[in-house]
Amino acid sequence: MKKRRGRHPPGTVRDAIVAFLRKHREARVADIVRAVEKQLGEGPQSSIRSYLNLDKSSLFEKIRHGTYRLKRGGGDG
Repeated sequence: MKKRRGRHPPGTVRDAIVAFLRKHREARVADIVRAVEKQLGEGPQSSIRSYLNLDKSSLFEKIRHGTYRLKRGGGDG
C-alpha cells in the first residue's frame, strides 16, 4: 500500500507542533508551519492551522492573532 503524499500517522503533526513550541515558547503560525514541514516534509498547511485552532482548548493557547503557545502543562506526555 502506497503512502499518500502529505499524509502522516495520527498524532505526528501534533507532536511536531508541541516539540517546536516547547523550544520556542510562542510562535507565529507561519513559523510553526515552516518548522513542521522541515521536520515532516511538505504537507497541507491548512491541516497545521486547523490543528492549532481545533486543539487550542486542550494543548494550545492563542495569545494574539496568529500567535500560539503551549498551555501550561501542554504536551506533557
